[in-house]
Amino acid sequence: MCTLQKGIVDAEEKNKNLQKQMDSMNKFSKDMQTEMTKLKNIHADMLKTISLLEETNNAYSRKIGELEERAKEDRCRLSENTEGNANDQQNVLDTRDKQLRTTEENVSLYDELFKQSRTVRRLPRICSLWAINWPETALESYIIQ
Repeated sequence: MCTLQKGIVDAEEKNKNLQKQMDSMNKFSKDMQTEMTKLKNIHADMLKTISLLEETNNAYSRKIGELEERAKEDRCRLSENTEGNANDQQNVLDTRDKQLRTTEENVSLYDELFKQSRTVRRLPRICSLWAINWPETALESYIIQ
């Protein structure tokens, strides 16, 4: 009888151990299911992101195609109007050269005025004597330098 009772106690203990292992396996299974759900959600988000990136890429490709087409059209128009454009561009360049020379002359005059003036207070009076009509802001920025 002792052996039978000992066998029953051992069986109950093994049963408890097996039950603990089953509980542990069930918990592990639930944790794995939770992780799988998280991974599935992440995968779905990644697929959405990939889809958005593909749409964006397609939109950029279309825009690039449109811009390339416009550039071809512009090149055709430019080649058709080369002579007229060349004359217009030369006129623009001539005008810019004149503006640059005028600006350089004004700068050299201001350099001369600055050298001749002993104080900054006298500079506006000298400018008015020389009848140079530059905006005050240009004069002030020149004085600050």
